Amino acid sequence: RSQLKGNIAYMKPSTSNIKNSPLRLSTVEMKLNGLTLEQLTTFLHGVEDKKNAVWLRRITLSKGDQVEDLLNVVLQVETFQR
Repeated sequence: RSQLKGNIAYMKPSTSNIKNSPLRLSTVEMKLNGLTLEQLTTFLHGVEDKKNAVWLRRITLSKGDQVEDLLNVVLQVETFQR
């Protein structure tokens, strides 16, 4: 498991209804600052889970603000809820 708690700038959860379905779409947008490529890779491998229907919807990468080799990441993760 990746240990990124200190890298989380924000997390924005939201839920929306799916038309003609008992399921709801649950989304979390999060920003992670100052990640190495290895930390990001480990995190992404742990996020997507076909068994539990969790997937990455969007990801945006940018250079870190203070250290050039580090990345800032904004991503959206989604899953279905009953």
